[in-house]
Amino acid sequence: MGRDKDGNYTHPLFRTGLIPLASSDSQDNVQYRGFYNPVVDGIGLWRFDDEVVRHEVTHRVFSTFGAGFEILRVLAGVSHSLIFVLVDTLHQQKLKLKGTDLMSLEVSSRSKGKYLGKIIDELRALEILWDTCYWSLLPVAEIAAIDFAPPKGSEGWYVQRFRDTDAIQKNKQMLIRATAKWLEDHKNPLISQIFGDVIREFHDTWEVYNTIQDNEAREYLLKFALSSSLQLQTTDLDSLVTAHDSLRIVYENVSRAQQSDAAEFFQEAYFQKSIEVFDHIDAVIAAATPHIPTSYRGPIYIAHMIHCLLLYSHPFPLNPISPKLYQSDEPDTDSPAESLLFIWVDQNSGRCYADLNARYLHMADVFAKDKPPLLRELGPLPKEWWRFTAGFETIRQALKDGSAVTCPFLNVGGVDCSEDCPIAALIGVLQDHSDIKGEICAS
Repeated sequence: MGRDKDGNYTHPLFRTGLIPLASSDSQDNVQYRGFYNPVVDGIGLWRFDDEVVRHEVTHRVFSTFGAGFEILRVLAGVSHSLIFVLVDTLHQQKLKLKGTDLMSLEVSSRSKGKYLGKIIDELRALEILWDTCYWSLLPVAEIAAIDFAPPKGSEGWYVQRFRDTDAIQKNKQMLIRATAKWLEDHKNPLISQIFGDVIREFHDTWEVYNTIQDNEAREYLLKFALSSSLQLQTTDLDSLVTAHDSLRIVYENVSRAQQSDAAEFFQEAYFQKSIEVFDHIDAVIAAATPHIPTSYRGPIYIAHMIHCLLLYSHPFPLNPISPKLYQSDEPDTDSPAESLLFIWVDQNSGRCYADLNARYLHMADVFAKDKPPLLRELGPLPKEWWRFTAGFETIRQALKDGSAVTCPFLNVGGVDCSEDCPIAALIGVLQDHSDIKGEICAS
C-alpha cells in the first residue's frame, strides 16, 4: 500500500480499469475515496464512511445486471489466461522478456520465442478491446451509482433513489462535477473514439436523464444502457465485441422513459440483451482463445464464475439458484456490501486490511461440484483460486501502467501468505525472466 504524487492511497489491485468515487472540495480539488474492481469483485475503501460504501456497493449491484460487465469480466479472464501462458512458457523454455510494460514487451530471442511473441500480440489486442469496453461502460455506471443507493443488509440488492432534497441534489451535482473531472484527468484516445467530448456528453446526459419522473424507469434505462453499450459480434467473431456510446443510449431514450409504460419496456429490453449475452458468451470465449491451450483456460471460467457469484446471490424471484442454498453462519455475508475481496484502510493506523467473503468461497466450491446453469464449463478449482485471480489481475494492471508487480497482500492485514503462494511464484518467474521488477511477501 502506498501513495501517489497527490497523496492518494494506491494498491496493486486498484491501479487501472476501476470504477471510482470521486468527490471534490470547495476549490474543486478531486479526491478519490473508494474504488470498485469488477474483475476481482473487489471494493477498495481509502476513506471508510457510509457514502463511499453505498456508492461502491451500488456499482456492484448494477454490474450484476449489466450484461456489459459480464463481457468485461470474461475478457479480463482471457487476459489472465494469456498471462498464465506467458509466465509458464517463460519458465518452461527459459526465455527472457525485454521491456517493463505491455506495449514494450518483446522476447529477447525471436527465433525461439515466436509462439510467445504471438501471445504478447494477442494480449495487447485484448487489452485494447478491454479498455474500449471499460470506457464505454464507465460513464453510465457512474450516473447509476450517483443517482441510486442500496439500503442496508441483504435487501440492498434492490437499489433505490432517496427523496430528492436540496442537500441530496447539491451533493449529486458535486459528484457529477468531480466524476467529469476524473474522466478528463484519465482521458485517452479511446474516450474520444467512443464519445467525442465525454465531459460535455456526461453533463448533458445527466441533465436530461434527471428529468425522468419514474424511478423504476430510470433504473431499467440504466440497466438497458449497461447491457447494450457492448454488442457481441455473433456473426463476425473475429471482432468479438463492439463498444458503443452508452451516454448516447441513455440520452436518446429519455423521451421514451417519460412514457407511462417505460419501466416495463426497458425491463424487457434489458432482459433480452442479457439473454443474448448469456447465449453467446461461450462462442466469444472460443473466438478469443485460439492459441490458448485448454489447460490454461481456467482463469476465464473463474472470471465468469465471479460474475455468477454476484448473479446467484441476488434474491430476485426467478433466480435459477436460490441464494438460500448458500447462506453462511457469518452475519451479513449475503449483503451486497460483502464483496469477494474487501480492502480498506484503517484511518487511525493507516494500515491496509483485506477481508474475504467466506460465503463466496463456499459457493465457488459448490459451483465446481454442481455445475449450475451458466457454469457448465467450470472445472475443478485450485485450492486458493482467489489468490491466482488476484495474482493475474495484479500482473495485468502492472503491465498496463508499467509499474512494479507487487503482491497485493504485501503488508496487508487479514490475509496470511504461505510458502506455496501462487502469487509469489508468478512474480518470481517474471523477476527471473524479464526486466519487470517485483516485490513479494516474505514467507
